[in-house]
Amino acid sequence: MDFQFTPEQETFRRELADFLLTELKNYLIADYTWGDCYDPAFTRRAGEKGYIGLAWPKRLWGGGRSMVDLHICTEEMTYRGAPMMGHWIAERLVAPAVIACGTPEQQALVLPPIARGEIACCVGLAEPQTGCDIGGAETRAVEKDGYFEVNGQKMFITGGQWCRYCLLLARTGTPESRHRGLSLLLVDMRSPGITVNRLACLYGDYPFSHIFFDNVRVPGTMLVGEKNGGFKITTTFMNHDRSSVELIGICRRLIDALVRYCQDTGAGRDARVRQRLAGLATETEVGKWICYRAAWLLDRGRPMDVESSIAKVYASDLMQRIANEALRICRLRGIAVAGRTGALNVEWLQKLYMNCLARTIGGGSDEMMRNVVAQWGLGLLK
Repeated sequence: MDFQFTPEQETFRRELADFLLTELKNYLIADYTWGDCYDPAFTRRAGEKGYIGLAWPKRLWGGGRSMVDLHICTEEMTYRGAPMMGHWIAERLVAPAVIACGTPEQQALVLPPIARGEIACCVGLAEPQTGCDIGGAETRAVEKDGYFEVNGQKMFITGGQWCRYCLLLARTGTPESRHRGLSLLLVDMRSPGITVNRLACLYGDYPFSHIFFDNVRVPGTMLVGEKNGGFKITTTFMNHDRSSVELIGICRRLIDALVRYCQDTGAGRDARVRQRLAGLATETEVGKWICYRAAWLLDRGRPMDVESSIAKVYASDLMQRIANEALRICRLRGIAVAGRTGALNVEWLQKLYMNCLARTIGGGSDEMMRNVVAQWGLGLLK
C-alpha cells in the first residue's frame, strides 16, 4: 500500500474542502454536528457537484471513482461538519446492495434520485428482541399472490423519518432457518400500514426512529437478490461501510478544536495535556490509514472483512477516548449548558461525548467485530 495520495486525489480533496467551506460558512449547526443532521438542500447541492455516488459505476449514474476517493469525500465532510444524513445511508448502504443484486428496474428507480440528492433511504435491520443479531430477525414477509405481506418492527433506524425507501431485512423462511431464511425488500415508505416513530436520544436530537409494519404489501418485484439470500448481501454491504473513516474525520476535528482551545486558554502549558494530545493525534493518524487500507483492498477486489472490522473497533474506541480527554481538559466548562469555550462549541462537545458510546454499537457492536477479527483474521474458530 502506498501511504500517500495521488496528485489527483489531493486536488479532489482541496476542491471538496473549498465547496464545503462555502456551503457551511453560514451553517450554524455545523458548529456541533458530526454528520447526523438532515439538510435536503445541502444534499441536493452535493449531488449537483457529483459528490454522491462517487464510487458507483458510471453506467449506473455514478462517478466511477475509487473507494479511496469516496473515503476522502467522507473524511472531509465529517471533518467539516457537513449535514450528511440526506445521502449517507442511501449512498453507502442501500445503493451498493441495489447495484450488486438489484434488477435493472430497481436500479433505475432509486439510483438516479439518490445521486441527485433528491431522496433519502434507510436500512431496517435491528429489532427489539434480537438487537444486532440480524440472523434472529423476526419481522415476517409472507409471499402471496405477487407481493410480500410484511409485519413486524425495526428499531434504531437512522434517518427513518426522512426516507422514501427502506431496505428491509425480513424473514421469508422459518424461524429455525436463522440467517438462511432472510430476504431483502426495497420498501416504499409511503406504503399503507407503515408507522414511523421518532426516537429521542440522550443528547436531545432525533436521528433515529422505530418503524412498524402492519400488513404492508410490498410488490414481489421489489425483492433485492434471491429469496432467502438477504443475509449474505447484508453482511457484504455492512462490511463495506464499517471502514469507519467518518469517525476519523470527527476525531481530527475534535483534536484540532482541542489544540486551539489549549492555545487560547493556556491549558497547553501543562506537559501532561501536551503528551496526551500528542498521543491521541498520533493514534488518529494511525486510524486514518487503517481505514484507508480497507478501501484500498476493496478497490483491488481483495477481501477486507477483517480490516474493516479492525477499523470499526479502533476508530470507535479512539473517538470515545478523545471525547473523554476533551472533557478532562475543559473540566467543568465541558458540561456547561450552552455557549463556547475558547475554540470549542460546548454543545457540540456534550453531544459528541454522549453519542460516542453508540458508535461502538451501530453498524455491528465492537464485540461482534472482535469476533470477526478473532475467527477470520486469527483463525480462532469457535
